[in-house]
Amino acid sequence: MIYEGEDDGCGGGACRATLYNCLIVNNKAMMGAGASDCILYNCSVVANVDGSCPIAYSEAYNCIVSGGGNLDTWNTKYDNCMAPSGEYRTTALMGGDIKFIDSSIGDYRLQHGSAAIDAGSSANVQPLNLEYGDLDQNKRIKDIIDIGAYEYGASPLVVPVYEMSFASGGATEGDAPEVISFKAEEEVELPGCGAL
Repeated sequence: MIYEGEDDGCGGGACRATLYNCLIVNNKAMMGAGASDCILYNCSVVANVDGSCPIAYSEAYNCIVSGGGNLDTWNTKYDNCMAPSGEYRTTALMGGDIKFIDSSIGDYRLQHGSAAIDAGSSANVQPLNLEYGDLDQNKRIKDIIDIGAYEYGASPLVVPVYEMSFASGGATEGDAPEVISFKAEEEVELPGCGAL
């Protein structure tokens, strides 16, 4: 999640990045409050504060775009992206009833009946979309990929568990190495080494 970033120029949330399955919310900038000079895959760019546009000088694929001023259709490529019906007057985005669970409390997951469910383009699916899953770490595709950062009704990914073997400070030849198991992004304490 990228939230409450601020920049006097472009890209309050993100600038010059490739983003997968991100919620970009409540950011502020003169242009591209959510993202500028980025490539976005299955992101929800919502409720950003901007005098110009939510995304600028970027490419967006299978994304939800809502809030943050006018839409940049000159310098940004939108491919199979969606906005709430009537929010923007453009053919660059599909309009539909997105049906967030409760945007007033920051819950931008999709409800049953959302126009974004199964509306994504498989041509826009990237390997990292599948490897890491959606923002809740659910499988990225249930039937057809959804538009936005969350996949409706998908099952959780199996989180890989890694093992690390090492010899502790007093180990001698022939001693069995210590083994520590941990999940990705989990802080691990190694005896004599500190946190990794």
